[in-house]
Amino acid sequence: MQPIIYKIRLDVTKPGSQARIFVKQGEVNSRQLSIYLCNRSVPCIIKPGTTAVIHAIKPDGTQIYHDCEVFGDVINYLMDPQMLAAPGAVKCELSIFGPDGEVLFSPEFEVYASDKMSNDDDIVSSDEF
Repeated sequence: MQPIIYKIRLDVTKPGSQARIFVKQGEVNSRQLSIYLCNRSVPCIIKPGTTAVIHAIKPDGTQIYHDCEVFGDVINYLMDPQMLAAPGAVKCELSIFGPDGEVLFSPEFEVYASDKMSNDDDIVSSDEF
């Protein structure tokens, strides 16, 4: 199955949470974030050799740091089970590291993991680095 792709545009000049995605708790490798950065309405150019990491704080206080894939001017993150292990709003931001030592933090966005109808406790929320 191809993952469901959420295209998110984040304006690096604006504060606050800029997007909210709704998913179900416990989903595995079925949802992908494709994040585009812009400076007001102008797309940010991402240099070759740039890397990105997603930092997320789950509702239960546990955290995630995961590498993202950078393709051209798009930053992709395939949500893993830990991202969706705790129901509620997961606060997220990206750290983008340029090849010449540049560091940029994205505006915040949220992934809201709602409870699923079934109640199996296969995945226990924990820190993951």
